[in-house]
Amino acid sequence: MQMKNISIVLVAGCVIAMLTGCGIPKEEHNAILAEMDQKYSELEATLNAQVAELEAKLTGEEAKSRAAEIELDGANGKLENLKTKNEELSQSLSAATDKIGGLESTLSSTKAALSAAKSAIADLEAKLGSLNDAYANLENRLEMYKKNFGMIKPVEAPADAAASVVMEEESAAPAAEDVEKVSSLLDAMGNM
Repeated sequence: MQMKNISIVLVAGCVIAMLTGCGIPKEEHNAILAEMDQKYSELEATLNAQVAELEAKLTGEEAKSRAAEIELDGANGKLENLKTKNEELSQSLSAATDKIGGLESTLSSTKAALSAAKSAIADLEAKLGSLNDAYANLENRLEMYKKNFGMIKPVEAPADAAASVVMEEESAAPAAEDVEKVSSLLDAMGNM
């Protein structure tokens, strides 16, 4: 553009010089004008080429800018998606943390209940051991009662027959009751 202005000033200067009559012959004047027109045409072609080159670069840069804007929009969309997912994951993590806290308290209460149950089992096992010892002791005593009961000899009958019948009747009833009581007691002890 500056060249164009300079060439116009030169042409104007030449025209003024010719009009003022500086004495340049017409052929030389026409040759100078032709030469200036030629330089102007060359300069205009060069400038037009530069303008076209700059317009091509500008178009390329605009295309790059549009592509960058599209990429930036895509990146912004991805960033928003990631922010949403991050918030969802944070909420899930918070819920999981709360759930873990509840599970830990449930676990501690379950451990306490398990400890109490183990203690109760230990107490019951100790009681079972003492009951087994008592049962074994009772069985030994039962066996001793059976042996002692087997060693008892029947009472001999008195010489007097009438007295013996009365005695037998009196002794038979209590003896049968005693035998039944002893045998039922022994059975009860055996079932323990």
